Amino acid sequence: MMSNNLDSTEDAIQQFFNKEAKSMASRHEKKGIPGTAQAQVDDILTSNAKTVIDVGSGPGSVMLKLLEGGVEHVIGMDLSDQMNDIAKERIQEANIDPSRYSITSQSFLAFDEQQADAISLHRVLCCHPDREGMLNKSIAYKPKIVTLTVPRTWFFIRFVIKVYAFFAKRKDSF
Repeated sequence: MMSNNLDSTEDAIQQFFNKEAKSMASRHEKKGIPGTAQAQVDDILTSNAKTVIDVGSGPGSVMLKLLEGGVEHVIGMDLSDQMNDIAKERIQEANIDPSRYSITSQSFLAFDEQQADAISLHRVLCCHPDREGMLNKSIAYKPKIVTLTVPRTWFFIRFVIKVYAFFAKRKDSF
């Protein structure tokens, strides 16, 4: 169970992104999804994932790309109700079969899904106070792939992640 501190932090995240929902959706409409998100989508599609959990799904841009790319079912998770409403609207406008996706405002740490072939954490770890919990939860699904971005150009962080990924791939665990 989440602590009160984590609950209040997730409430603050929700409030912030509720305020940013329309402007973020507008940016994605005008410019498309960020290149880092597209790279994650490409990696997930290349892995032939059938089910994906998109944590921090925002206005549904990554979800749309995954669904249009052939993923059978995408679960979008965003703490922001405003983001979720926009995502639902955009996916409905794209005429995607409603049985191929679900959207929830539940916290990823409290979420219990039976299976996922891929986990997408695009620009999520920078905002969430329990990064280790988020990563451990992702790995616990034993997916084919976990994609994440670290919104910093810190050489050390990128180096550590590359080294970890190199060894994890050799063990078929990442």
